[in-house]
Amino acid sequence: QKMTQQYSQQVSSALQQWETEAQRAEEQEEKLNNLFRQQQKILQQARVVQNQKLKTVRELYEQFIKNMEDMEKSHDSFLQGAQQELRKEMATLQKKILMDT
Repeated sequence: QKMTQQYSQQVSSALQQWETEAQRAEEQEEKLNNLFRQQQKILQQARVVQNQKLKTVRELYEQFIKNMEDMEKSHDSFLQGAQQELRKEMATLQKKILMDT
């Protein structure tokens, strides 16, 4: 009977230890799951921020290109106007020179 009692105590102790370890493992698993979910949220937020920044950079780039094109058109228009004015002045000077001679 003493042997049975010892065996029963050993089995009971082993089962209790096993249950404690199983509970600890479950708690650790829950902690890991929570950490994983937090990391997922952080990554998703970072991705959203990154996409917003990329969109901003793209919009700035497109605005820059448009401004450059507008400036080029304005410059071309200015040059054409200046060339026409120069031609008129040259024609006037040419007439003056011809009249003076």
